[in-house]
Amino acid sequence: MWDVSSRDQSGNGDLRGKDGPAQPRDAAEWVREHLGFEPDRGQTLMLGSASKRGLLNCTRQWGKSTITAAKAVYQAYTERASLTLVVSPSARQSGEFVRKAAGFARLLGIRAKGDGDNQISLEFPNQSRIVGLPGNEATVRGFSAVSLLLVDEASRVSDDLYKAIRPGPEGTPGG
Repeated sequence: MWDVSSRDQSGNGDLRGKDGPAQPRDAAEWVREHLGFEPDRGQTLMLGSASKRGLLNCTRQWGKSTITAAKAVYQAYTERASLTLVVSPSARQSGEFVRKAAGFARLLGIRAKGDGDNQISLEFPNQSRIVGLPGNEATVRGFSAVSLLLVDEASRVSDDLYKAIRPGPEGTPGG
């Protein structure tokens, strides 16, 4: 779980060096520069994290879906041929997440299209994909080389589904 009470070592909230980098150093900076979105302190911490696992435990309407959609678009835009999976309790929820991500892609001048294989998906011009999956254990298997795995409304996802999406020994969901 990210501690939303701290942001950086200096306490001033600036994630850049004194001179500032030529390119954004992390997703939080990228979101500011490319999506015109100013994440709050906790959102900046989550976006900037390189942690392999994280849990957002925060209030309703905090912006969890918005900030994770921004992170998914950052991943897809900056890492060629990456695969981001979002698993939600229902297809409708996964669709809403992907719709949010598509809105961010449009801000970048990208008209992302479906990937042709998955009903709820976006494919970027660099072959990166964002795929939304419904809360069905039988449909989440078979994806390999997952770059980013997001579980929306995780408390509503069944234990069987959670076990199926957790990376196995080969690093793929369900292993």
